[in-house]
Amino acid sequence: MGPPPELTEALVLRTADSDDNKVVHLLTPDLGHVPAFARKARVSKRHTGGHLDLLHRVEVRLSGRRDRDLARLDSARTLEVFGGIRADLLRFAQASCMVDVVLHLVPEHGHEPGVYELLLRALRHLDRASTTPPVDVLLLFELRMLEGSGVLPGVDALEGLSQRAREVLTAWHAGQWLPLPDDERAAVGRALEGLIEQASGGVLKSRRFLDAMLSEG
Repeated sequence: MGPPPELTEALVLRTADSDDNKVVHLLTPDLGHVPAFARKARVSKRHTGGHLDLLHRVEVRLSGRRDRDLARLDSARTLEVFGGIRADLLRFAQASCMVDVVLHLVPEHGHEPGVYELLLRALRHLDRASTTPPVDVLLLFELRMLEGSGVLPGVDALEGLSQRAREVLTAWHAGQWLPLPDDERAAVGRALEGLIEQASGGVLKSRRFLDAMLSEG
């Protein structure tokens, strides 16, 4: 017998349709990365379907075995929709990169303490008007994810970076904010995302799309 139903908040990382149903990948504070099955979610908006859009923060009720296969998603209600991100294609692309990083570094049923809170803070920062360039929010998020996953070899070990870029990343690592020069962002992104792809064995496809948008801009 599986555990009793559990009510938890979650961020929607990915959805896929299966007939009238949905398979949803959720990031939760305590359960980690939970893949779940939402029955009739495509045709019934009352309990689940209308709440399971990408990047929504939701409250969900999960039942069944949550440590393997698919949990059952019995209900969902929206808590936060990040309207600023959804209204801006560039910010949405950057938020999608953050989600992609989580999916690469936190496997199904995996739980990395603090990742939920890190992603939620980053999305809220990206969502609101800020003097911090959105690309820097993404790069700082990637740095923190690498640190938390234990696969960051140290700023000095990152290849292809100028001394100024290393100084900025060292400050970020220490919790101090410094602006990253515009002409350093591409090199920092390549260095951090190369480590993510090396650690996960996958390709950050969302980053390719973002790079194309940035080059057009």
